[in-house]
Amino acid sequence: MISALKQIRANKLHKYYKSVFIKSFESSKTEQSMDLSTNAKRFCPEAEECGNGRARVGTHDGIFHCDEILACFLLKQLSQYSNAQIIRTRDESVLKELDVVVDVGGVYDANRHRYDHHQRDFTHTLSSILT
Repeated sequence: MISALKQIRANKLHKYYKSVFIKSFESSKTEQSMDLSTNAKRFCPEAEECGNGRARVGTHDGIFHCDEILACFLLKQLSQYSNAQIIRTRDESVLKELDVVVDVGGVYDANRHRYDHHQRDFTHTLSSILT
């Protein structure tokens, strides 16, 4: 009974977050676009239609999680990313063309604006960083 109630709550929460934060569509099998700005009803299907100079932020496709929602939301609070298009994909060839990438790609490199906490090459521990 308790697990059934948890599942019902989880489903309601998922629907709520989807309705509040995400207006997405599938533009191809590997790429999705969404706009997480305060005006969430507006979204742009293709970058060319959004005007030149619009920043593009990448994150993974598939099920969304709180970490990339928060990352995209925080980026959109910055003036240079307030009108950014959010590209949802795992395709490395698409990711390498984007201005900022969060929560996908397996790389953390602030100089290149790549912020994934699943780094493949990360071997440090807290003690090795602090010494």
